[in-house]
Amino acid sequence: MVVGLQYLTLPWLDIAFIVNQVAQRLTAPTHYDMCAIKGIFWYLKGTLFCGLTFHRDLDLHLLAYSDIGWATDVTTCRSITSSCVFLGRNLISWTAKKQSVMSHSNAESK
Repeated sequence: MVVGLQYLTLPWLDIAFIVNQVAQRLTAPTHYDMCAIKGIFWYLKGTLFCGLTFHRDLDLHLLAYSDIGWATDVTTCRSITSSCVFLGRNLISWTAKKQSVMSHSNAESK
């Protein structure tokens, strides 16, 4: 079920974070993980006809934001980097990535 949900993160990007969290716990899944998976499927069933709306905009300026949270993942104490890109007022790209190494101070994570 989790592998199928990973394929569904392409058209439904709003579930990417929670599917990633559930996939990380597959080595020792619990009853709560199964409840989370069922909850994701209920969410998808309820949002079948929802989607992103793109607005026609004459002012096509590119605007990007980024952020890093130092040791924000409470389970691994790793930093999470995130960013989003707008074209006009339309969100066209976003990402959140857990860093591969753990930093010991704020100066090292910048």
